[in-house]
Amino acid sequence: MSRLTAFITLALAALMTVLTGLCRDLRVVYNTGRLYWYTLLGLNFMLRFAVISALLMVLLAACGGGEDDPEGFTRATATFEPGASTVDILFPQNGTVIYAEAVTVSGRLVGQPQQFTVQVVDLDENILVESTLDEQPGDWLVEMIHGYSGDPSELEIRAISAGEAAEIFDRANVLISDVSNRPAGAFGTVVLPAAGDMLGGDMIPVEGRASGATENTLTVELVREDGRMVDTRIVTLNNPYLIDEVPWQVELDRREADGPATLTVYTDDPSGEGRIELAVIEVELAEAAG
Repeated sequence: MSRLTAFITLALAALMTVLTGLCRDLRVVYNTGRLYWYTLLGLNFMLRFAVISALLMVLLAACGGGEDDPEGFTRATATFEPGASTVDILFPQNGTVIYAEAVTVSGRLVGQPQQFTVQVVDLDENILVESTLDEQPGDWLVEMIHGYSGDPSELEIRAISAGEAAEIFDRANVLISDVSNRPAGAFGTVVLPAAGDMLGGDMIPVEGRASGATENTLTVELVREDGRMVDTRIVTLNNPYLIDEVPWQVELDRREADGPATLTVYTDDPSGEGRIELAVIEVELAEAAG
């Protein structure tokens, strides 16, 4: 209810109260016919009017509360505590291998505007690179040159609150390596399922890793022994520099197929001719997993 609506409702209720009292007093004056009742009637009316007016002002202030918007809807009130925020790291994912000279870290801020720092830290807690962001709620992204050149090493990417008492919002564990250690071209592997696994159920989860895929796109297909297609899915990788090795996952529909089958992961050849197979494994399809 808007403030104007509340005021009108209360004013009408007060007016009805005053008029009801006035009619009762007039009836008394009419029945008695005494002059001094007219004086008492006037004083009574003035007193009632003053009391009701004061009451209206108090009730109006209590009903006002917060200011309404132009459409008459009550303004929303924040349900989180002042300063409460969460910062999530969405990329890179755990297990990513960074070969590029830069690292792009992206995520999401939920809550209030927040200043926070993104750090790349080695096992000895040495900070390779860091960047402080001042973000509004929503998606955020930062690109940093890490300057690492050496053998593969474990790193932790952190999002921490700004200030002396730093709180870790989120973290991701990755590997970093000089690009000279990277295999040439496009490559990848299937982590789940393993070769020879018996796969059942309606949907088959498939997980793997890939690097250098053409336009960051993979095709995962499951084919029966007789050549009939069971299912095929397109996977789009989140890999800004193409050369990093990133995790991926997808689900294939078994479509009640059973017997031997081949699981193939490939990417298109950049020349536009044929495809580059990254992983091929043989599995067994069944009603229920073994």
